[in-house]
Amino acid sequence: MLTQKWMDRRGVELYRCSLGMTTLAKNLAEGLDVHFNSKVVHLEKGPDGGWLIGSNPLIFGEKSFKTVVLTCPLPQSLELLTASKIAFDPSLAEIRYAKALVGLFEGVRSSGDWLGRQGFVESPGNGKVASVSDQMAKGVSPVPAWTVTMGPGFSESFFQAEDAVVLEAIADEICESDPHFSFQASQLKRWRFSHPLAIYPRPFIEVADGLILAGDAFGGPSLNGAMLSANAVLEALQKWYRTSEKTEDASRRRPKKLSSFPR
Repeated sequence: MLTQKWMDRRGVELYRCSLGMTTLAKNLAEGLDVHFNSKVVHLEKGPDGGWLIGSNPLIFGEKSFKTVVLTCPLPQSLELLTASKIAFDPSLAEIRYAKALVGLFEGVRSSGDWLGRQGFVESPGNGKVASVSDQMAKGVSPVPAWTVTMGPGFSESFFQAEDAVVLEAIADEICESDPHFSFQASQLKRWRFSHPLAIYPRPFIEVADGLILAGDAFGGPSLNGAMLSANAVLEALQKWYRTSEKTEDASRRRPKKLSSFPR
């Protein structure tokens, strides 16, 4: 098994992937036609009523698609819709995302077990740190390694600073809770769209016929929320395809909006 249960938090079961989360994504993508290093810059309806996808570099040419699902951070999806002159609910533009700076520390030495048996703690110290996760205790690192995710206030203030400056500031915050904290190596990750600060009241929205927006801005600010949104889209599409197979003229019988399906 790629995943094992890690712990329960606020009534939600959390799982870990011992080979890293990217391994899980690669496993799920096996057999799919996945393209990298290409940015979608335009969407438009083709002569057959399907969606033409303009990208840089060009990937799909004149091939059209009956359904397109956008799951990138909502501001990026709306940027694409605006560039494509596709109208959308104005309230979507009001949903903002928090930034997050994440420090990865290897060869960690600590004064004790203040992270707890499961190697995880939220909002220690003065609240500038959002969470600390011991990757060795979690079972995903062979050496002592911590992932330190900073809160929105700290991340906004330091987002443009040099990596070395940010990592030193993160280490200083950890030392507030653990004066004996030290490490051998570190690196910094910057998440411009860490999590949405508000959630759309439906698990997805179809902004045009066959063009769907989904993701954490619809299901909730976490991986679990993104999965809830994706599952809702999948359920709606399955119902539509089952209906299509039973009708001689499925295109006319299809609901105008997928979101009209029961959730």
